[in-house]
Amino acid sequence: MSEQGGRRRAWRLVDRGAASLEQVGVTVVAVLVALGLLVSAHLTFAPDVTSAFCRAVDAVARVGLACQDAAAAPSGEVEAPYEDREWSYTGITSGPMVFIGDSYGSGEGAGDYSPGTDNDPNWWDRLWGDDSDPNTCHRSANAWGVAVGEEHWGSGNYSFQACSGATTDEVTDPNGGNPGEGPQADSITPDTTMIFVSMGGNDVGFAPILTDCLAAMATNSLNRSQSGGWLPQSALVYCSDYYSAVDPDDPGGRTRVQVRLDRLEADLREMYRELRRRSGDGAHIVHMGYPQLLDPGYVGLIEARDVAFLNEMGIELNALMAQVAEEEGVHFVDPTEAFTGHGVGSDDPWILGLGIGQHHAWPPETFRPSAEGQEALRRLVEDYLAGLP
Repeated sequence: MSEQGGRRRAWRLVDRGAASLEQVGVTVVAVLVALGLLVSAHLTFAPDVTSAFCRAVDAVARVGLACQDAAAAPSGEVEAPYEDREWSYTGITSGPMVFIGDSYGSGEGAGDYSPGTDNDPNWWDRLWGDDSDPNTCHRSANAWGVAVGEEHWGSGNYSFQACSGATTDEVTDPNGGNPGEGPQADSITPDTTMIFVSMGGNDVGFAPILTDCLAAMATNSLNRSQSGGWLPQSALVYCSDYYSAVDPDDPGGRTRVQVRLDRLEADLREMYRELRRRSGDGAHIVHMGYPQLLDPGYVGLIEARDVAFLNEMGIELNALMAQVAEEEGVHFVDPTEAFTGHGVGSDDPWILGLGIGQHHAWPPETFRPSAEGQEALRRLVEDYLAGLP
């Protein structure tokens, strides 16, 4: 072999050696980078070991690994999402409580109303042209929210904002029908640890529907009297027929009741999320449902078919609120079972009927829980609180 050929062979060996070393180097760097990424993600080692090894790898590989200081490593448990959070009695009573609601929450029908919230104008004032719109929130000292607030939070550590006639709109907007009543949620702060809710019935127009059912019975009674006391079934008027019929203004072909319930579903979600936002997700929310108003065997001012319709609508309303509450991390209390046998027309009613005498009242207290009814609602909440860890 010539001297020149030997030199070329030697250089080829050098080139091959350099290439091999380069491949080894790339492999080593790749392995180091992989290990660096592994430990920088904190999948294997303790924070102090992870940080030191990550920085050593980055010094060799120079690929800019995101190495975390051991002092900045996360410690303790990550708080569960709001919807999955477990609430304790000590936690929810460690800060202020806020109660927002409508007439079932304010205690309308239970008497002993707070001064300034029982200013119903009388017929004499209206006769002389007094068209003022006084405050008729009817906040009762016998309301279940007041009793629970006094027992578990104490005077001065809870805010009772419920107002008769309120809808979910009044949670964030001023109450236009009651002078001086601002948004109920304005009492909620990041320090609030408990929020009770009694809301939803006015959003679906339950009171006007009930009024229409009373009017249907009155119409049938008048027609019966004019026809000798009997009318064919086809001549009778039922509020249930109207509200169970398809809403002509709804392009989806839903019934009038379903349109209202679907609208309420969206309003409830918005309300729950606003309550959470104002409390910084630091408050537990408990929503009280509605009791069954009428005993199934009620005979009086409402046709039997409409009695069944109203009770069924109440069940659907509670079911909807319970579903939305569960999905939003809110606890729902359903009073239906507790009030079984205590509706209007029963032997032991906790709901006020329309008329004069015991267990009866005139509007606006009609078809609202009496003081006994408010006490029954309080017991349901007490049972729930007693079951918290």
